Amino acid sequence: VWLCALILCFGPAVYVHAERSAGQTVDDTTLATSVKYILTRAENVPVGSINVEVYKGIVQLSGFIHKEAQKVAALSSVREVNGVVATNDGLVLTDVPRSLGHFIDDQTIQAKLKAKIGDSLGVGTAVSVVTHVRNGAVIVAGFVGNRKEINTVVETAKSISGVTKVHNRLLVRQAD
Repeated sequence: VWLCALILCFGPAVYVHAERSAGQTVDDTTLATSVKYILTRAENVPVGSINVEVYKGIVQLSGFIHKEAQKVAALSSVREVNGVVATNDGLVLTDVPRSLGHFIDDQTIQAKLKAKIGDSLGVGTAVSVVTHVRNGAVIVAGFVGNRKEINTVVETAKSISGVTKVHNRLLVRQAD
């Protein structure tokens, strides 16, 4: 029970939402829902391990997965969804099992990441950052406003005790 509470408390991602029009936000949310649905129907795709972010039709998949075939299946499934402008691969292959101790350490790192990224970028900043942590390795993914924000997020992640590697999958948002 405490483990479930820990997961609910810290969650898999930290978000600072990007500024978009209401229509763009609805379109991207609808597209994200369609992508998530197609991933649940795809064979050999670990849906629970994959996060979906969408910005103006660009779909980014991120998360830790175990097999190259899972990555290929996920990415090819997304390309079939109507409205997808482009697909970005933020998936990282890992075959290292995770112990309960590593899981708890990862949740601690996740909580620190969530707080430090929010402090570093500021809550009003127009970015959407997703983080994943597995055995001390971190994926930072999503859409940010510029290179400086990418550098800030990556350096913030590297500064946290227990982080062994940072996989930078951040993308700079395209201007209108």
